[in-house]
Amino acid sequence: MAYTPMMQQYLDLKEKNPDCILFFRLGDFYEMFFEDAKVASRELEIVMTKRDCGDNQKCPMCGVPHHVADIYISKLVSKGYKVAICEQMEDPKLAKGLLKRDIIRIITPGTVINSESIDHDLNNYLMSLVNIDGIYGISYCDITTGEIQFTEIPSSANQGNDIENEITRIQPVEIIYDEENIDESTIQHLKNQYQITFTKNTLAVSENPLKDLENYFSVDGLRVYQNKITGLSALNYILRFVYKYQEDKLLHLKNPRYYEYKEYLDIDAHSIVNLEILKNLYTKTKKGSLFDVLDKTQTSMGSRLLRSYLERPLMNRETILYRQQYVEAFYNSQELNGNLQEILKDIYDLERIIGKLAYSKANGRDLLSLKNSIFLLPQLKELLIHSETTVLENTGNQIDTLEDLYQLIHASIVEEPPINITEGNLIKDGFNKKLDKIRNNKVEGQKRLIEFEQREKNRLNIKNLKIVFNKKLGYFIDITKSHLSKVPEEYIKKQTLTNSDRFITSELLEIQSMILDSENEISELEYSIFNSIREEVLDKMDRIKQTSQIISFLDVASCLAFISKKNNYTKPQLNNVGIMDIVDSRHPVVEQSIGKENFIANNITIGNGRDNIQIITGPNMSGKSTYLRQIALVVVMAQIGSFVPCETANISIVDKIFTRIGASDNLYSGESTFMVEMNEMSNILRNATTD
Repeated sequence: MAYTPMMQQYLDLKEKNPDCILFFRLGDFYEMFFEDAKVASRELEIVMTKRDCGDNQKCPMCGVPHHVADIYISKLVSKGYKVAICEQMEDPKLAKGLLKRDIIRIITPGTVINSESIDHDLNNYLMSLVNIDGIYGISYCDITTGEIQFTEIPSSANQGNDIENEITRIQPVEIIYDEENIDESTIQHLKNQYQITFTKNTLAVSENPLKDLENYFSVDGLRVYQNKITGLSALNYILRFVYKYQEDKLLHLKNPRYYEYKEYLDIDAHSIVNLEILKNLYTKTKKGSLFDVLDKTQTSMGSRLLRSYLERPLMNRETILYRQQYVEAFYNSQELNGNLQEILKDIYDLERIIGKLAYSKANGRDLLSLKNSIFLLPQLKELLIHSETTVLENTGNQIDTLEDLYQLIHASIVEEPPINITEGNLIKDGFNKKLDKIRNNKVEGQKRLIEFEQREKNRLNIKNLKIVFNKKLGYFIDITKSHLSKVPEEYIKKQTLTNSDRFITSELLEIQSMILDSENEISELEYSIFNSIREEVLDKMDRIKQTSQIISFLDVASCLAFISKKNNYTKPQLNNVGIMDIVDSRHPVVEQSIGKENFIANNITIGNGRDNIQIITGPNMSGKSTYLRQIALVVVMAQIGSFVPCETANISIVDKIFTRIGASDNLYSGESTFMVEMNEMSNILRNATTD
């Protein structure tokens, strides 16, 4: 079939991106054709029509206006689709023949930047998976906040479980993988386990990843990890994917962190699910989980940090005690904590504002949110400095109040900026002399227009003469039919309507030029000024990130202190000698559901030669599983630095938590309930340690 030139252009681009829904720019719309149109019409609930595609044939078509495309793209991406954005690369007014078009960006679940598509309290992680000689490299990043980390999982009998555990902890929305070196059976197994978008990446794995990383940032801090070839390859792999259609440097993605996944409390994937640490076992939502009980943070940044605590509880006693002292400080001063929370609740998501700025997606309202947040920093600093608690005073002294940034935004951005940054009305009067001069020229033109209209009314004795404006044709003098006899010779007719005629004059054209030319200049200059302000803010990005990290840390400590006071939690003692002695322990989630007064607390004494193995017996529904879960959750809470639900607690820091609670058939893998139970028990016996 011979397609039309435009349709052939579409098909050529679609062939290069077969797994994406192609948003093809045609004038003021993004259009979709053939199978993409059917999918988009169904998922977006928009009307599907038909369009000539060649040889007198028609193909399915649907489209969305370009100025609201982000809304529709967000809907598709949230459902797991990938969207390729095809733009016109030439000005239609200047080009001859078929316009040049090309893909400028591919939006996937892990690379979406639009805030409407993302849960503000959750990270939106993109993960890369690389295999080199049996060693797996993992890197994950949230491009909306700039967080990026990487690690290696060595070859071992338990490697598959370790990979699954990392995926369960990180909970990425998308995994890109090296199809050349990872078996499709491995990917298929992971697809069966997780509701995640998997993307084959055609970019070859680099032979010298450390050198290639120099394309994105200084690698001086990474040279200590130069032997972690697979981990660095995963890091390079994810950055090449993110930068595939990104020309500008993403300044917020420049401080990757290497971590040893064995440095944290190891909770296997089954236990994370069964203990309901992050999600309820049955509803698969946050409500009814430990995270839900603890998360009373005031900022989105704090909520994400608390979740990361729960994903990776600590094993280093000193680091746990460091967190614990902040919780204790706020616990002992509820008035201070209340004042802190009042400040924090009005602080916006600084991390994601930085991300939008780096991607050139921020508008005036984002800068205003940044300014309003910075306005609160001096209050926060003063509150901590005068807290009469050494650790909080020291933290207060570390806070950068960013006053220079506040003054810049306050002097430049109007108090109610528009959403669109290309249409003017964004920059304050007095900030830029050139802009003020052009604006004054526009004002003078508008004054002349009013004077011209009044003068012509009086001169021609036509009381209902008026100046009208048309977006396409400009300004006109509108005169009704009954007064056409009074029209002078210098009036040039331009348009005839049912009840009136429209005219122009040389003077009106001069006034029009003053107004419209000024409006175009103003819009272009304001856009240029805004971009220079954006660059100046990005130059101070490291200072903003440092401040946001302090705010997040304080928010989590404040939240844990608030919950501890509200729910009558106790500061645990920590030991490294294998003793677990907890009096009147309670399940933090169940007691919230049934009421603390209805919950029967229990003791536990185990370890270091005292009842190292205990057998819990009782009838169904007697609380055996709840008892086991609550002990595990108390340990998790203690090792994130929180107080715990009990009367007293002396807790040994542990390196692994296993559970074998509840089981069901895994029919897809051909495993009975008994086989599932035996496999889980085998995993526990193989991997249990003295700690």
